[in-house]
Amino acid sequence: KYSVPSCYYIYNATTGDRVFDHHYPEPSSPLDFGKAFSSVMFAFAGASTFPTIQADMKEKSQFPKAAVYSMIILCLVYLPMSVVGWGLLGDKVGGSVIDSLCNGPAKVCIEILFL
Repeated sequence: KYSVPSCYYIYNATTGDRVFDHHYPEPSSPLDFGKAFSSVMFAFAGASTFPTIQADMKEKSQFPKAAVYSMIILCLVYLPMSVVGWGLLGDKVGGSVIDSLCNGPAKVCIEILFL
């Protein structure tokens, strides 16, 4: 019934122990925004295949709806993962949030979902 972040906060509230010792560093330069923005845009790089997808569709008029839905699904996949990773791990997050997770069934499920 409880999500992983909920369990984390319930554990902290009941025991007073912090599972993760982290802090949230300030950006060191204006270029940090550019690096973060380029990482987010990389996730949407598949948009270059849109003309091919539209050409293969039976009802080409439905393409705008398909493109909007696909972007919403991408956001629903990527944003929660990044927010939860940053919220729980702070500066302990490595190059990939998935690599920073503890080994176990949750990590395996997430890895499978990202295939």
